[in-house]
Amino acid sequence: MVKPLDRPPRLDGATYELKVDTLTESLFITINHIEIEGETHIHEVFINCFDGTQFTWIPVTSRLVSAVLRREGDNTFIFKELQDMFSIDPFFYKGVKYNSISSLIGYTLEGHNEFLKTRRA
Repeated sequence: MVKPLDRPPRLDGATYELKVDTLTESLFITINHIEIEGETHIHEVFINCFDGTQFTWIPVTSRLVSAVLRREGDNTFIFKELQDMFSIDPFFYKGVKYNSISSLIGYTLEGHNEFLKTRRA
């Protein structure tokens, strides 16, 4: 059984504000990361949006993604799982077409992870 990593009292991270045309309010994604044996890994994700139509799935997504990311080993498959989500309202964000808000979250997580890798190099 894989044991989840404990959360230290303080983590470094970044918050992304995503202004998407299909939402009445901005979507905020806070990604906190942790260093383990000289490598930096995403540890938890907080997603927030004051658009009431999105309220039901946002806390669940934050908790589930964070739970997966806290597991040892390569857990970056979750980025692709989110990217592959489709909705009936695809949209463009910064000139790129996304199939869902979940997809945009997956690409944001992947981008943050790539940023962390460049800091290591």
